Amino acid sequence: MPDTRFLAPTICSILGLRPPSMSQVPPLDQVKRDLDGCESVLVVVFDGFGMAAWRRLRGAAPQLGKLAERRLVEIHAVPPPKTPVNFASMATGASIEVHRVAEKTDPIRAETIFEVLRDSGLSTCVAARASGSPAHLFSHLVDYPSVAFSNTDQEVSELAESTLSGRRPNLTLVQFLDIDGASHKFGPFSQAALEAVSRTDLRLRKLLDVCRNLRICTIVLADHGQHEVCENGAQGARSVGRHDGTSPYDFWVPLTWASWENLTPPGTTNANTFEPGSESRVLEGREG
Repeated sequence: MPDTRFLAPTICSILGLRPPSMSQVPPLDQVKRDLDGCESVLVVVFDGFGMAAWRRLRGAAPQLGKLAERRLVEIHAVPPPKTPVNFASMATGASIEVHRVAEKTDPIRAETIFEVLRDSGLSTCVAARASGSPAHLFSHLVDYPSVAFSNTDQEVSELAESTLSGRRPNLTLVQFLDIDGASHKFGPFSQAALEAVSRTDLRLRKLLDVCRNLRICTIVLADHGQHEVCENGAQGARSVGRHDGTSPYDFWVPLTWASWENLTPPGTTNANTFEPGSESRVLEGREG
């Protein structure tokens, strides 16, 4: 069963590099085959957008849906299904027992993909909110730390577009947090979550336009999902979102990818989606 640890060894393999020294998993073969030889990779993380929410709200994400028509794999968050844990696992290829990151302020105790690329003379970027895990964990490790001090996804998107266009790093990691924040506050299947999905999808579309023009390959995934719970407060019962590991919804997340040649214009489809049982099990807010 593939999980978020796949990312670092897979990208290193695509770029022809060794994996981080403490990586525990091999590259994900299907992603490697499709993107092999790419010189620049954009990774976009829809924070808190699990498979359960994807199935219910996918109509609000036509750009992500276009990618998923071609490639969609259901993968697992590394336990516990928390943002800092899974970003550290994406960057190191290792579990929490190895990288030792439980909170975003914890130092990473394992080599990251950013260090592997730097040792090979390649450049990296992280675009994220100042309050987010990637900014805390990785800013000191990358060549182009693009930190949104407004703590909005809009600024994150603008910074990422600017760095991609002006610098074209070999690896750019972007975290969008709107979906996670709306899902925590109103529930992962709420109207607010749907609107956050729509906003995030529009930002993805703008980034993919840049990637198409600059021949940059793209990987899109989530770090964890959420499940809905009823919370009783002063104003009565209301739905909120949680990802404490008590529901499968917290763990199963979508993964999709495309080479720059396959970032097709609107209206074009190319269905080629895995099914369960094949190589893999196919298929503005706060950070949690």
